[in-house]
Amino acid sequence: MSRTHWQRSRVVDCQPMTIREYLKERVSQFNRKCLPVSGLALLSAIYSNGNVYLGALTVLLVFGAVATFVVFMRQTPCPRCSMPLGNVALQWRSNRVPAPRCLHCAVGIDEPMKPGSPSGTGAL
Repeated sequence: MSRTHWQRSRVVDCQPMTIREYLKERVSQFNRKCLPVSGLALLSAIYSNGNVYLGALTVLLVFGAVATFVVFMRQTPCPRCSMPLGNVALQWRSNRVPAPRCLHCAVGIDEPMKPGSPSGTGAL
């Protein structure tokens, strides 16, 4: 009997990460995807030369990027309960003590997660 793809695949040893590190990675993912839009906004600001339409386009692109970032981060699922983290995800850079916690299950963002847990399988 032949083995399936899942049986042949190697197991990758992943180091556990904290929810804060996961949120930091989501921010860097967003920045990589948003860089072309930011470049377009910068170019339209430089070359607008008083053109009202290009100035308006720049403002719309900047506000759109900020609004998209806020929505993207607020919808980050909690690893333990799979509910959106909401404003807690926006506080990932905060060093306040105690660390921000999920509003639904009270897991802190400095608690370690299981390697596959961004899909909602739970914190350690």
